[in-house]
Amino acid sequence: MSPTTRLFGLTNAALHDFGVGLWLTYLLAKGLDVHVSYWCYLAGMAFSVLPDADIVVGALLKRMGVKIKHHRDLFHFPILFVPVVVAVTVLIAQWLHGNQLFWGLLAFTCLIMHFVHDSTGEANGCGLTWLGPFSPTFYRLFGTANGRRYLVRAIPGDVVLGYYSKTVDEWLIEYYVRLTPEALLGQWLFVSGVVLALFS
Repeated sequence: MSPTTRLFGLTNAALHDFGVGLWLTYLLAKGLDVHVSYWCYLAGMAFSVLPDADIVVGALLKRMGVKIKHHRDLFHFPILFVPVVVAVTVLIAQWLHGNQLFWGLLAFTCLIMHFVHDSTGEANGCGLTWLGPFSPTFYRLFGTANGRRYLVRAIPGDVVLGYYSKTVDEWLIEYYVRLTPEALLGQWLFVSGVVLALFS
C-alpha cells in the first residue's frame, strides 16, 4: 500500500472519533452553559483519539524490540485508562482555574465513546477487553450472532486471536480506503461537527 493510500485510510478511520469529539464538546458546552473556544473543540477531538496513541507507542516499542501483539494491548483498557485520564484532566483544569466539571465530563464522554465505537461495527471485529488487563475476555456491543441480536456479547480472548491476524493495511483496505458505511459515517460526523464548531 502506498503511503498516500495508507494516510487516506488512517485519516478516514480517525474521522469518526474526531467528529464524536466535536459533537460531545458542543453538546456539553450547551448542556452546562459553558462558553467554549476552538481550543476546547480541539481538546474534544484529542480526547476522542487519545486511546489510539497506543499505535504510535506500540510502533516505537516494536522498534526497540518489545513484542506487542496488537496496538490495543496498551491503552485500550477502559477500566484503567478512563479514570486516570479524567483525574489528570480535572487536576489540570483545577490548576488552570478552568471548569472542572466540563473538562472532566468532556474527557470521560469522549473516552467512553471511543471505547464504545471500538466495541461495535464490522470494522472493530471482536470488541474490547473492557475489564482488561484483569480479564482477557472481549466484549462486543450491539450486534448479531447466530441470527440473534445482542446488546453485549462476551468473547473469550483465545477466540479473538485469529481476528487480529490482519495487518493494518488489510484492515484499512477492507473498511476505510473505500467508501464503506464506516467511512461515510465518520466523514458525516466530522463534517457536521466542524459546522457546529464554526457556527455555534
